[in-house]
Amino acid sequence: MSQEVLLSVKDLRTEFFSSKTSSVTAIKDVSFDMYRGEVLGLVGESGSGKSTLAKSILGMTEYQGEIVHHSRRPQMVFQDPYSSLNP
Repeated sequence: MSQEVLLSVKDLRTEFFSSKTSSVTAIKDVSFDMYRGEVLGLVGESGSGKSTLAKSILGMTEYQGEIVHHSRRPQMVFQDPYSSLNP
């Protein structure tokens, strides 16, 4: 029995340009598949790219690589889930 892929991320890279000659790489070479019924927890220190990854997946920032959604309405849950989720 094969599992249904809901989200596929391949070779994701997100850069921010501070001038015409310098840039900061926020995400480099991120790849994963997320299947129906799975929960993905992303953990890292402040500034490690967690929010940038989520924003890239949702199309809120420019990126390089491939992101394929197989869900109708992808959503972000913010850091304080108690103010973001309906109890």
